[in-house]
Amino acid sequence: MVRLDLATYIATLKKYMRQKNTATLVDTLFGSIAGPLELKISRGPHKGEEYAVSSGRASELLNRKRNPDTQISAGADNPKVLATIGDYFDSTVLELLMMGDSLDALNDELIGEINSDVHMQRGIKKELLEKSKSSNISSLLAAIFLYVVKVDNTGKPERTLESIKDVPLSSVSFDSQDNKLHISSLTIPLPESIAPRNIRNDEFKYLNALCQAYSDKLGMTISIDNIDSCPKKRFRNDFNDERNYYNSVQSRIRGVREIFSDVDEQYDVLKKEAYEGIKETYLDDYPDGFKRLMEVLKKITSTSLNRSQLVKLDIIGNAERKGLCHVLVNDGYINSWVDIDE
Repeated sequence: MVRLDLATYIATLKKYMRQKNTATLVDTLFGSIAGPLELKISRGPHKGEEYAVSSGRASELLNRKRNPDTQISAGADNPKVLATIGDYFDSTVLELLMMGDSLDALNDELIGEINSDVHMQRGIKKELLEKSKSSNISSLLAAIFLYVVKVDNTGKPERTLESIKDVPLSSVSFDSQDNKLHISSLTIPLPESIAPRNIRNDEFKYLNALCQAYSDKLGMTISIDNIDSCPKKRFRNDFNDERNYYNSVQSRIRGVREIFSDVDEQYDVLKKEAYEGIKETYLDDYPDGFKRLMEVLKKITSTSLNRSQLVKLDIIGNAERKGLCHVLVNDGYINSWVDIDE
């Protein structure tokens, strides 16, 4: 039975290289993450030097004797990486591979490996198979790489997804310094929560509502397109803060979704609890929409959300609580900060 891990991915791509060299291939692949993040070697005699993969390390990865370095696996979700990896694979990784019919054969082989992996979540499998339909194979190669650097590469049995409800509270700790969730002996690197430079499609709804609140306060039209030229620095800064709050809670949820079977269920509970906690504050009277927003953000930081098991994981801090308010806009609990009767 095929399991699509990093070793399988390396072995498959190596068959289609112009010059078959494991170290070159792995170093080039890892460069898609190490480059944008300006990673350095973290230990050993070359500590502090530009990140590179030795032939020995590449061989260990190919033979399932080790997992990728944590800074590589954790960097796979970094906005800087996501913004550049497509072009990197198109210009750099494809240069290592044979062209023409060979790429078609590679595409077919990767599709077979995706379909054969019984451990892969259905949502991820569907997403990868959709990318396989593209005429540009580099997007598929990049997407698979970002997946395989985060799964176990040592051949150990796949950890069965369990309910958050079954996790003893005493076994859970979250280290905000290294952004890792520790559950017993399991360490889960969570994605970075800083908002990407480019606004994603899922952000437009809550950001439009946010700009409407700014406009109501300032008496002038503020939009996503002109926020950078807003004459009030406070609102320019707040726009960035609110994006970071939203992306923080969303990244935390993504980070634990592949570990537990009931994350989406518990996320729904969290959102309902959040709305019930701020509803009266939201429906109160205010001189403008921005004041309503500020009062709701203040209220959410003291609202009990304990009915959701996600709170037990200690990943929902004040920033994530504020981000939940914008998730409520996206999900339709809140339609507007200005006109609550819309």
